[in-house]
Amino acid sequence: MSAVQTIVGADGVFTVWLRRRGLSALGLLLLLFATRATTERIMWVHMVIQIPALVSIGVWCAGQSPGWSVRRWNVAGAPGLLLASSIVACWMVPRLLDAAVERTAVDALKFGSLVLAGAIGYWSWRIAPTLVRVFAAGNAAWMMATVGLLLLDAPVRLCVRYGSTDQQHTGYALIGITAVVIVSALLRAGLPLQSVPVDSEAAGRSQRRRA
Repeated sequence: MSAVQTIVGADGVFTVWLRRRGLSALGLLLLLFATRATTERIMWVHMVIQIPALVSIGVWCAGQSPGWSVRRWNVAGAPGLLLASSIVACWMVPRLLDAAVERTAVDALKFGSLVLAGAIGYWSWRIAPTLVRVFAAGNAAWMMATVGLLLLDAPVRLCVRYGSTDQQHTGYALIGITAVVIVSALLRAGLPLQSVPVDSEAAGRSQRRRA
């Protein structure tokens, strides 16, 4: 097994994939940080590509289940999903986007917090029931659609670092992927899509009574 296992408390084992997942994720993270000047130059690339990529790295590093006891406070996964979505929402605020572009320390904080949000979101999603998953997916879709509409309807540009045209393109992009997020999240939630089996014997008895 290509992993290093670290015992954390008496509740379990926190498995960190150093060779396969850990080092690969670290390499991707460093690559994204090294190319931040390019990816953050365009607003829609910053919000639609870089931010989801950082969250995806956190999901990839999360492993199969949390080794530390998150279930005690993360009842049904709802608090964790709310925390993860709140972190992502914070970095969609125009003022924080400007701060991340202007200051390296703020951008490093953005990178770390979004990776953490991805891990927490993954762990929470695994233990969340269908109802909580549907609510979380709806909340994420509502958040993206709201930000997209705000960017489209704003009479002036909201970010100092980005122009009005860039802002419009980002708004359209966020609204465009909202439908994709809803469909994919509902499928991941495991909603029953198959048809209900029919009892042939019961159906036959019912037809005979009618005859």
